[in-house]
Amino acid sequence: MKYTKVAAEKADAETLEKIQNRLILPMIDEASRCLEEKVVRKPRELDLALTVGTGFPSFTGGPLRYADGMGIGTLIGKLEDVYKHQPAGRECSDLLKAMRDSNRRFYSSGD
Repeated sequence: MKYTKVAAEKADAETLEKIQNRLILPMIDEASRCLEEKVVRKPRELDLALTVGTGFPSFTGGPLRYADGMGIGTLIGKLEDVYKHQPAGRECSDLLKAMRDSNRRFYSSGD
């Protein structure tokens, strides 16, 4: 087995953001699909499961609360950038698009 060497220098901020987006944002998109397809009933159930089950950073409140903080429009823009560099030609979930168009969030301000 051939191993590649790890670079000694640290990645710049732009590269780090791209890596984070490629890892986290598709997870949020898939979480929204779980709501859309009624696999899960409420955003808080999904956030709890992903925080406890996968170790999603708890200080964010979970992936869907994180998406609310980012803004659905911003999330979709970043997701489209991630997806255009993937060969499968994925698109954002219909739920995310509908939420953007109607200016909705996963959580109301009182949740």
